[in-house]
Amino acid sequence: MSATSIPVFDKTIEKTNIWLARIGGTMVWDDPHKCYMALRSVLHALRDRLPPAEAVQLAAQLPMLIRGFFYEGGIPPTSRRSIGTRSILCIESRKKRHGCSRTRSNAS
Repeated sequence: MSATSIPVFDKTIEKTNIWLARIGGTMVWDDPHKCYMALRSVLHALRDRLPPAEAVQLAAQLPMLIRGFFYEGGIPPTSRRSIGTRSILCIESRKKRHGCSRTRSNAS
């Protein structure tokens, strides 16, 4: 039985659940909400650091529901920060996941 009776919505929910299950398997988490928050925070960190054209190209490849997570709350900036190193990206996504959007450099 379908969750929504709209096939395109059911398909994107199914794809999103697959992504969340893979995150849970990789991170050894059994909490789907925790997996969602991790996915969302990484997507937002990427969105906020990629040049706008690259962010659009990335989003175009995502399943519809995950694309919504990517764009959620995004405000097109006049300039983007560079992606930097993998560790910086991880730190930024961790801060977003825990609701800490301020960093030392912008706290003053």
